Formats: sequence, structure tokens, C-alpha cells
Amino acid sequence: DPLPRQEPRQALQRQAAQPPDDTRVRRRRKTVDELTHSPAPPWRREWEDDWDGRHPASGSSDECHGKVRHILLIRHGQYDLEDPQHGLTPLGELQARLTGQRLAAQAAGLKKDAYGELRISYSLLVNSDVLRARQTADLIAAALPGVPRATDGLLAEGFPVLPLPQGPSFLADGKVAPATILEE
Repeated sequence: DPLPRQEPRQALQRQAAQPPDDTRVRRRRKTVDELTHSPAPPWRREWEDDWDGRHPASGSSDECHGKVRHILLIRHGQYDLEDPQHGLTPLGELQARLTGQRLAAQAAGLKKDAYGELRISYSLLVNSDVLRARQTADLIAAALPGVPRATDGLLAEGFPVLPLPQGPSFLADGKVAPATILEE
């Protein structure tokens, strides 16, 4: 005879309570909630040795591929709100110089650990065309000779697109400055 019909939750509770088969790999028992609600694998606390794809498991035939790319986003230094140009203050200039020194130290090999020395090679220094961003980038570039420079107007403050539903009327009062893309 067929087994009596069980409520789905009761069946899942029974499945969660069953001991694992000794012939299979022993795994942690899943809770009822994990069986019913979570499509993702359960969170684990163990460290993932190959978290960055550079350290395959020992004995593995996998090889490391490619380079690690670092994209550093640096905000401009403190600026003068009273000045219509909004140029850097003396503190903002100091902040930019210290940032440049820190980046230069990373390029020189600041950190050494079990994997070797960490050296970051900078391929490009990009800044917006806003005065305070240019001043900050100039001071950072002084600490990084040989790193090419570029200016990108799309990095400027402002809205890159017109918000809906206001459209062009959003910019009419002059309180919000559009980014360069709106002017093209």
C-alpha cells in the first residue's frame, strides 16, 4: 500500500532529521528553512584559500591567470566653500600630498607577507575637470613621476542624464549643474 500523504513541511522536517548515509560524504544537515527558502548555498565561516583566483589548491592542475587590477577612487582634498572657484584649502593640499606619498610607497613595495612583496604599478591617473580634482591630481602626480595623466569630464559632479519626469526643467533654477555629457 501507498504511504500516507504527509504535509510538505512534515516531510521536509523528516528529511532534515534523517542522519546522513555513511557511504556518502558526511555533510552538515540542512535546516527546514534552508530546504524550503534558500536557493543559495549556506554561508560558511571557513576561509576560502583561492578567494582572489591567484592561489589554486595545492596539487591542483589549475594555474593562475591574468593580473590583479586595482582601481583606486580618490576624492579631492578639502576645498574652500567661500571661494567661487572652490579650490583646495591648505589642509586639502596637505591631504593630497599625503595621498600621493602613500601611493608612491605602495608602488615602491610597502607591504611584505608570506606571498611576497606587494607592489602596485599605476598605469594611469585620471581626474575630472573640476578645479579641486585637478589640484588634487596635480599634487598626487608629483609623487608618482612617470604615471600618465588623463582628464575625463564625465567624472565631474552633476547629473550625467536628465531625471524623469522633470527633464530640462530640473536644471532651470541653476541650483544643479549638469555634467559635461549634457552639454554635448
